[in-house]
Amino acid sequence: MPKRRNIARAVERRIIGELLIGAMVNMRRAYFPTLPPQNVPDLGLVMAYVMLAHIAGHTTTAHKIAEETAIPRATIARRLALLERLGHLERRGSRYLVSARAAAQPPSESALDALVQLIIKAGRDLERAKLSKMSSKTVDAA
Repeated sequence: MPKRRNIARAVERRIIGELLIGAMVNMRRAYFPTLPPQNVPDLGLVMAYVMLAHIAGHTTTAHKIAEETAIPRATIARRLALLERLGHLERRGSRYLVSARAAAQPPSESALDALVQLIIKAGRDLERAKLSKMSSKTVDAA
């Protein structure tokens, strides 16, 4: 068994890791249950960019997403095409927006609620970790 190393800011890293894993698992179940798990991070990231643009009142392009994420444009274009085939997005020329169906209702209200709860829990856990760290510094200073 390899030697265990101390990890700097282990508590915060654990909380964030649990949040990311929970979010990816939740996203796969809600949006992409039939796809291989390795596709979910890229698809989720691309979908999030399109959704945020849509919520802000505009569309986005493969070029813009590739520029923002540092993922090759060809990969982004393939992910956008798949999201369009799955019915999550609509294409208008070279621009993308959330489909009417996806805009009307998330794939699963319970999945969205579960994700919100994951985020709230992570926020609370991070706040507790911060307070614990602050109180230990105060004790050390005394």
